[in-house]
Amino acid sequence: MNYICTLLNSIHGFEMEMEEFELGVYDLKVTTKKELINNFFDALTLRITGQSQFQSTRKLKTFIHNQFEIPKTKLNEKTLLAYLLKTSTIFSNALWMVKDNSVRFETGHLKFTDNNVLTIHSNALSSLYSSSIGEKTITKFSKQEINHAKEYFKFFFELTFTEEENKPKNSHAEVNRIIRAYYFMDLARINFDIGTKVSLYCSSFECLFSVSNGELRHRLSETIANFLETDFEQKKVVYNKVKAIYDLRSSVTHGSGIPKKLITNDALKLNELGRNCDEILRRCLTKIVADIELVEIYLENKNENIAEYFMDLNFR
Repeated sequence: MNYICTLLNSIHGFEMEMEEFELGVYDLKVTTKKELINNFFDALTLRITGQSQFQSTRKLKTFIHNQFEIPKTKLNEKTLLAYLLKTSTIFSNALWMVKDNSVRFETGHLKFTDNNVLTIHSNALSSLYSSSIGEKTITKFSKQEINHAKEYFKFFFELTFTEEENKPKNSHAEVNRIIRAYYFMDLARINFDIGTKVSLYCSSFECLFSVSNGELRHRLSETIANFLETDFEQKKVVYNKVKAIYDLRSSVTHGSGIPKKLITNDALKLNELGRNCDEILRRCLTKIVADIELVEIYLENKNENIAEYFMDLNFR
């Protein structure tokens, strides 16, 4: 005997040029079809969720939806909902790989029935993402941008979930640097405070590029500049941006807080640092993901191979 399961997870801060597309996992669809909301919130469902959930969902333009069957013996509804909600957050991070955004999710609903009994579980993960400067805005994505995001979604999903158990991997030493960088990036995007956001992004940089604890600010700035740019003047631009980012990180993590000079004039300099940090990390990750050989070096998770790669890069 099987349960028929239906997922509905509302998306905030997101618009697209398409009516619907598939994410490629469990036939999950990102859709704008309002009739699916009406079908989900039937009379019996409304008695459980209440009108407020229905009305708040109808106000949004897009949501994640799916309907599938699962054997009763294999159903753990709370674990399944958490898994599907976590999958939704990967979609937001895949969109971030395309451009800065605050695409986020609040309450997701999983309804399952055997045509006799109806049960609904509702839950939310910490997925209230904000933009690089801590704002919540609406971002529109073109069809081409969505297609790019789908590729990043596939990469991160396969990277962060085991195939056998569908459980997220932890950040222990055996887990490769890209996964650990992804986790810090995810935490950074949840934080609205720019100083905290930059500090967590810096942890992502260190996961990706640090091979020595000595002179961390200079070494990482140099490595990231050489990694992203070939022109000498552009290398200097990136080098100075990363150094400024690390100065802010040091102030925040060592107890001094954000320097006053960064928050004058409507925090223009602080916002610039937030945007620079966000953009540079995105450039680093997109370049790594696009390079199959480099991805393999990271997946091997051997520090000596990574150190050799960046030593060759810095002395090229």
